[in-house]
Formats: sequence, C-alpha cells, structure tokens
Amino acid sequence: MDSFVIHGELTILDYIAHQYNLNVLSKKDHVFTQGNAFDLRFDHWTYILNSQLRPASVAFIKKEGDTKETIKSVAKDLEESILQQITGDGTKWVILAALVYSYLEPTQKLLNKRVQTFLGQLKQKHSFIGFDEFSKETDSVKKGKNVAISNSNAKLIRADLSKKRPVPGKRNVLITSALPYVNNVPHLGNIIGCVLSADVYARYCRLAGHNTIYVCGTDEYGTATETKA
Repeated sequence: MDSFVIHGELTILDYIAHQYNLNVLSKKDHVFTQGNAFDLRFDHWTYILNSQLRPASVAFIKKEGDTKETIKSVAKDLEESILQQITGDGTKWVILAALVYSYLEPTQKLLNKRVQTFLGQLKQKHSFIGFDEFSKETDSVKKGKNVAISNSNAKLIRADLSKKRPVPGKRNVLITSALPYVNNVPHLGNIIGCVLSADVYARYCRLAGHNTIYVCGTDEYGTATETKA
C-alpha cells in the first residue's frame, strides 16, 4: 500500500475485512464485505477528484478565482501514481477514468504533453466527448414547452433547518414512505423496503432545485414491543 493518507471509509473497511477473510480457513467465519476491495486507491482518488479537482475545474471554466495550481498539483499526482493504470486497464478503472477525463479535459492548456496524451487515449478508448463538444450539443438543444433547466448548486448536506413552506411558482415536493416497524432482527431489507428509495428521491429533488420535504416516522406499538425494549 502507498505511504500517503488513504481516503474512502467503505473501501478501507472492505480492505480490512478482505485481509481478515484471507486468514480464516472456514468460509462460514468470513465477515461481510461490500465487494472485492483488493485496492484502496479507487475510493482515495474518487475522494480527491470530487473534493479538490472538480471544484477547481468548475472555477477554472467559470473564471472564478485562480485554481490553476490546484489543477496542476492534482494532475501531477495522478500522472505519478495511477494515470497510466487508468488508461491501460480494461473496465476496472472505467469510473475513475470518466471522472479524470471530465475534470481535466476542460483544463488541458494547463497540463503537460504526457497528461494530454493520456486524456486523448481515454477519449478514444471510452468514446468520451470533450467539454467544448458537449457545450455545443447542449446549446443546440431546443427548449420545449414547460421544460425548465435547473441551475441549482444544491449539495447533499441540507443546512437550512427552518420550517419548510410551499413556494408559489416553484415545484413543491412532499415525500413520505412506509413506516419501519419492529418485527425481527434488523437487516438490509428493512431500509431498502421503506426509507432508502424515498431518501434517494428526496436528495435528487433537492439537487434538481425543487422545494422538497421528506417526512417519515416509526411504527412502534404494543405490549410485546414495550416489554422487549
């Protein structure tokens, strides 16, 4: 493992679980993992790209502040550590490849020839399109009747804790879900069957700029439940 700090909690947990499973002879003693976490670098670079490179690239495109050094620094780290692997491997790094290309391609004039060559290889290999080409296609799309394009900059973390009220002239969305209730040992199906899908949709609506509220509760009643508690 590389000596630098690794980001990405789920992958780290999976890696630890994987190492434990390697030393356990019986499969019945294996601990659960999210997937095959043989490499910690995926979550690490996903974190770096989204937390550092993406905002720097967006600011560069919009000409908001000087983010050139951040872009060059992340590009240099990529070049020295994993960029060649991302370009060469099959589907293992395809998600990372898409992030790298999306965030670096609009800033190509800041990058050295080697990184530009890597981006060209990614474009050819995965049929990516460049920022300018994408912008032209977006501008050429005709805006149909009752079609609104959201310019929301909403984040997944909602800081507004004030009471929600309907906003005239805006799409107001109220989301409810089935109430979780006590029935047995909690398992993944408990969250999938009720709150997860509603929560995902609520987050999507907020990111789309809609005035959204998601309400839920619990279904806890009866003497047996009270006694067990």
